[in-house]
Amino acid sequence: MQKSYSVGPKTFLLDQAKAAIQAKDYKTARALLSQAEAAAPTNPQLILEKDVARLSFYRGLVEWRDG
Repeated sequence: MQKSYSVGPKTFLLDQAKAAIQAKDYKTARALLSQAEAAAPTNPQLILEKDVARLSFYRGLVEWRDG
């Protein structure tokens, strides 16, 4: 399994957002997802499709759970 830290800051933010969602801390999750979205254009690495999917999935999950 690949460690998130080695892939870049966006993946690390997504991992933190996942942990916040699991802890039902939706305010923090929403902030982390916004940070990840803001970091995407300046990221020197290409954003992997799975990370784009995770971002969308987590954003939808937060909206569904928290409204």
